[in-house]
Amino acid sequence: MGCSLNCGVSGGARWRRASPAAASGAGPAQALAEACLRVLDYGHDLDSDAMRERFAPWFRAIDVVSRRSPVPESLAAMARLARACGRYELAFALCDRADAGGPDVWTVRVP
Repeated sequence: MGCSLNCGVSGGARWRRASPAAASGAGPAQALAEACLRVLDYGHDLDSDAMRERFAPWFRAIDVVSRRSPVPESLAAMARLARACGRYELAFALCDRADAGGPDVWTVRVP
């Protein structure tokens, strides 16, 4: 079963059909950020030209939403998808926007 979000990720998850383009017009930044994180849940390798092409509508939506609603936590989540897809310049730009909106700390617990 393929991903119904047109991202090219296959898996057994059942997803509701969603349009990233629609999120760029009316969807809140938090919803798009959550969608970005859910795509990463399955651990697929997204750093390829094919995946970047499939996620092109998402990257356009991320750019628009991040400019309209620069919520630091959401921007950080969106940056994770950009980084996973090898879009480092976009990931750094999102992190810069997040930093401009206020400091946000993400911690990792090391065993």
